[in-house]
Amino acid sequence: MDYKEFLETVTQNLRHALGESCRIDVCPLQKNNGVTLDGIRLYQNGQLFVPTIYLNAYFDAYKNHAMNIEEILSDILGLYQNAMPPSRLSPEFMSDFDSLKSRVMYRLIHTESNQELLKEVPSIRFLDLSVVFFLYIEENAVGQLTTPIRKEHLCQWKIGVSDLWKLARVNTPTAYPPVIQNMSETLNDLHNLHADTSDTIVSTEINRTTIGEPDETECETTPPIYILTNSSGLYGAGCMLYPTVLEDLSDRLNQDLLILPSSIHEVLILPADTPIGLRELQVMISTINQTEVLPEDRLSNQIYFYRREDGMIDILPEELFATVSTSYEQ
Repeated sequence: MDYKEFLETVTQNLRHALGESCRIDVCPLQKNNGVTLDGIRLYQNGQLFVPTIYLNAYFDAYKNHAMNIEEILSDILGLYQNAMPPSRLSPEFMSDFDSLKSRVMYRLIHTESNQELLKEVPSIRFLDLSVVFFLYIEENAVGQLTTPIRKEHLCQWKIGVSDLWKLARVNTPTAYPPVIQNMSETLNDLHNLHADTSDTIVSTEINRTTIGEPDETECETTPPIYILTNSSGLYGAGCMLYPTVLEDLSDRLNQDLLILPSSIHEVLILPADTPIGLRELQVMISTINQTEVLPEDRLSNQIYFYRREDGMIDILPEELFATVSTSYEQ
């Protein structure tokens, strides 16, 4: 069964399960970085807002024999039933901006890779990135329900981009508080998790060659790498714009910082005196983006530099690659 046949089979079976009164739409939807995914929407009882369920991953699971059609249909119906937007999500709700002010949030995307999307949504340029905005609706058993803010919303609400930013810069750190963890602690947690769940059905496939036991000598000589994200793990790269987050870490380390945008969900942070070569770091980020990160989750291949003296973030220019990195004092 090819992809087109798969879409037709899923649609026909869902229509049979839900009845002719259910309107089923399958359409390509633009995601981050120009990635297009096929989403299915199931409308019943005159609903205006319904969850979008993406089918591409289901087809991959079907091809890889991880799920059959019956399992896929059951999963889609379960998501549909458990992820229905609340009844208050109506045109009237969306038109009352005063009730929405506390729900305005922001995230970061790559500017050049999202030219078409940026024609449709309000944004603020930041280096090679753009700040875009969304409304947080609620969180349920399936996940978070959010909806993007588009330019037509600004006309409807009679506000500007600066008004969104004033709200989002306050709301986002509150709704999505920052989380900073030393990468070595994260790896140790994964190792301990593997040790604690060795008898479970699902194997984490972590072994000593991947993580290994902590080595005292290695801990003393390995430069620290920190993971910065938020409490939900979604769109956590935006935390680098939170007030005082980078300042506090820089003060704690008593030096400037290098920021590696590993995805839209998190960034890696190193002290500027790391012994790891800057070109090596850039190659590492580029390689990770191409081989480990989903195309729609990629943020940038640049390295950012946080200056402690003035709290500014810049793209690290090529001419500094040989001067910023100094020897790591052990």
